[in-house]
Amino acid sequence: SAVSSQQSAVSSQQSAVSSQQSAVSSQQSAVSSQQSAVSIGYGSSKKFRAILEKTAQAILDARALYPESTLADLYDPLTMPPELRKAHATNDRAVDAAYNYKGEKTDAARVAFLFDLYGKLTSLLPAEKTKRGRKA
Repeated sequence: SAVSSQQSAVSSQQSAVSSQQSAVSSQQSAVSSQQSAVSIGYGSSKKFRAILEKTAQAILDARALYPESTLADLYDPLTMPPELRKAHATNDRAVDAAYNYKGEKTDAARVAFLFDLYGKLTSLLPAEKTKRGRKA
């Protein structure tokens, strides 16, 4: 009776824990599916990472050529060193290719696209389905 009641309570708790674990597993699976759905132009995430690490290092190397300059000096649009401008352009092309970005080639548009993608990849909610309307 009292033991039976405790056993029943333990069984209910175990069932609840199992349900929670199943829900977490489903959420993890949804995130994994979203990540898999992202098209990476370079083919593999290792290759993608290596290319972006190389282009990021080129930016740091270009900055290092001007040790006396502040970031404000380096990123002044009128006086930005050509090596730094080129390094950023190369990095932008690598990011565009890696994430299959075909939008405007402005920093604002690219950052908006990347934040939207980040939101989709980190959300625990299923991705929204877009409705396709008929063409008139």
